[in-house]
Amino acid sequence: MLKPGLDGFEVSRAIRSDASLKETPVVLLSALGESRLVDAVRTWGARE
Repeated sequence: MLKPGLDGFEVSRAIRSDASLKETPVVLLSALGESRLVDAVRTWGARE
C-alpha cells in the first residue's frame, strides 16, 4: 500500500536532520522499481 502524504524520502530526511539519529542506518524499500528512485537515494549516500 502506498502511503499518501508521507514518503520514505521525507522520513529519511527527518532522521538525517536529527543529530541524535544522524548515524542510524535507514533501510529503504520500494515496490515501484523506478530507476529515478534508485538514483535519488544513491545521491543521499545509499549503499546496496
